[in-house]
Amino acid sequence: MAYTTAELLWLKHLLSDLGVPFNKPPTLLCDNIGAIFMTNNPVIRTRSKHIALDFHFIREQVESGDLLVHGVSSVEQVADIFTKALSKERVATLRNKLQV
Repeated sequence: MAYTTAELLWLKHLLSDLGVPFNKPPTLLCDNIGAIFMTNNPVIRTRSKHIALDFHFIREQVESGDLLVHGVSSVEQVADIFTKALSKERVATLRNKLQV
């Protein structure tokens, strides 16, 4: 999530330098409910000092309004086509979602 956040912010800054306006912040979709909770909940900050700095970086972006983090169910996770062994039917469904 941290790498994708950094890439999203880089693309946002690049496009704004090229004159492309943004009406709302980019949305990062994640299927890990625990990670989403940690990025959106400021109370857990005091209990998570041992967590990698990545989550703190993402949380700062969420708190500043530069990023939105939302959940997506594992069934709807399109990236699975690139990372998991799937049945033919599941591959066909995800390929259609990718419009390939």
